[in-house]
Amino acid sequence: MSRITMIGELLIGRYLVLKQLGVGGFSETYLVRDKYLPNHPLCVVKFLSLNAGNSIPVDSARQLFQREAQILQELSRKHDCLPWLLAYSGDADPPCLVEEYIDGENLQTSIERSQLLDQAKLVRLLQDMLQLLDFIHKRNVIHHDIKPSNIILRRQDQRYALIDFGAAIHPGETALPEMTFGTAGYVAIEQEQGQACFSSDLYSLGVTAIQLLTGIHPETLKKSQISGELDWHSYLDQESIDAQLVAILNKLVRVKVVDRYARATDALSDLAPLIELFSIEESPIARFVPTQLLRQMKGRSRWVVGATTAISLLLVVTPIDEKLMQAAPGLTAQIQRTIPRITEIVARRSMPQPSRSSLNLIHTVAIQGNVQHMVMLPGKLLVTAQDDQQIQLWQVEQGKLLKSWSGSQPLTQLATSPDGKRLITVGRDRQVQVWEIPSGKLLSTVAANSKSIESVAVSADNRTLAVRGKDQTIQIWDLQTQRLVTSLTTEPADSDQMIYAPSNLLVHEAGDHKLQFWRARQGELQHTLAGHTDAVLHFQVDPKRKSLYSFGKDRAIEWDLTTRGLMRSFPRDSARTVSARIKDNYLITLHQQGTLRLWERTTGKLIESIAQTSKNTVLCPEGRYVVSYTPDKHLKIWQLQIS
Repeated sequence: MSRITMIGELLIGRYLVLKQLGVGGFSETYLVRDKYLPNHPLCVVKFLSLNAGNSIPVDSARQLFQREAQILQELSRKHDCLPWLLAYSGDADPPCLVEEYIDGENLQTSIERSQLLDQAKLVRLLQDMLQLLDFIHKRNVIHHDIKPSNIILRRQDQRYALIDFGAAIHPGETALPEMTFGTAGYVAIEQEQGQACFSSDLYSLGVTAIQLLTGIHPETLKKSQISGELDWHSYLDQESIDAQLVAILNKLVRVKVVDRYARATDALSDLAPLIELFSIEESPIARFVPTQLLRQMKGRSRWVVGATTAISLLLVVTPIDEKLMQAAPGLTAQIQRTIPRITEIVARRSMPQPSRSSLNLIHTVAIQGNVQHMVMLPGKLLVTAQDDQQIQLWQVEQGKLLKSWSGSQPLTQLATSPDGKRLITVGRDRQVQVWEIPSGKLLSTVAANSKSIESVAVSADNRTLAVRGKDQTIQIWDLQTQRLVTSLTTEPADSDQMIYAPSNLLVHEAGDHKLQFWRARQGELQHTLAGHTDAVLHFQVDPKRKSLYSFGKDRAIEWDLTTRGLMRSFPRDSARTVSARIKDNYLITLHQQGTLRLWERTTGKLIESIAQTSKNTVLCPEGRYVVSYTPDKHLKIWQLQIS
């Protein structure tokens, strides 16, 4: 099928072709929509395509295509700035692979529009790309084709992503004799000789960075007759460039491997001071660099060492010599224009912003025994379990003990039903007991057939109990008959968290951090969702929006339970949430180290960090109270107010 008629076709009966993205030596790439997934997300389909004049043997091309899929699979879902492999078919005619579409602009397009990078943006590029290269190198992969067109500035968060692993290899693999890997000008000499190493990717990144700084294609750069190194400094148009940045770029593009950075982490270490230096440059003020003055003092140089430090010394530490100012016409006026604007920005940043929330201590209550576990229930109720086997029910608004009773065994876990009318306790004897709230009446006891109970969950109708063990099984019990209904065999996972979603669907983390939804009593797996790159620590259902929040070590994600699609991915500050509550249009998160954060639900925007509490802290379901237990055996009850 010709490239022209491919547009509008349905590939493999599933992917609607929207437009062609590119043509490589042995493949064609298209932007498509997935017909079967909810909301029909954009994807990239690449399929094997050899033109009539192509000299690459078909078997070699198939081998390379399969290797790309294998490498993508090795890296897939482990880093959010690399495309995920969604599907691969080597048996299709032609063979094809489907990968995640990264929405943004590749840097080659920026170059073609003459949109070069200033120092701050170049440092950000180097930071993101060196971290990416460190990630893939530690997984024994050489990208083999770093260049501007393979780097995308992602639209959603302005981070840089790396694409196109068609040339990627593992160290020690020999290139096929029929193929030339890499792109002219971006390839280190050892890569040209078929001996690519991790440092070869660093060379390619270095010349890419130089092109984005100068606008000069690497093929145009000449080598110095004296040093034999790339002579790129003469192409600098900027009045100033930090000497440390020059040194890093020089070392990235050394001709000899032994003179170059060996690892991405080495370059990142040298880059660290510049990351800190440029991290505050977010204002629209034109950067002021007193190069004319310094050149009068030092002579004409290609770059100014520490331009930011220099202006700080001139403006803050020492008086400016009038003769020096006279030697640089117009500089005085520029400084006078710049100082008030800098002062305004600094003042605006230092000005405290009105807080949306307040956390006020309302009760401090002494308690007997050491509290081992706490859980909060609807109706401003708190349950504590002490090391003396006492279970106590508290009314937090008044700080009042309502009821106390004894458990049969020291407890290892507390949980509650979705409506808060059932308390579930797990004893060291692996007995799971269900208590009525607020009466404290024992309703049922289940002797789980598991060596270790990792977590429990109760269905919304209070009829079904799920017990997850370390043996990768989930036992499903009928709480009325206290009989085992069935056992689900699960994949190994990094987390044991479970929750019952609406319609009595049991949700838990499975392998590769996927979420599995079960019709548990029937033992039927309904569907699987993928989005996390690390363990899931907590779930929260929003019945009004019919959505599910999953909180991972990587970030929080909101899922639409109707369409089974991803609604929103939260920023990284949402990572490591161990408890969350919904209050009006806000989401309150409690994190592993005790930090409370307030989020806007509709946008996923972090509004503020509310407070730093202790690790032994729980949130009430209504989002109005916070309770922490202190080592001196006190419960501290706080009222959370949000404006």
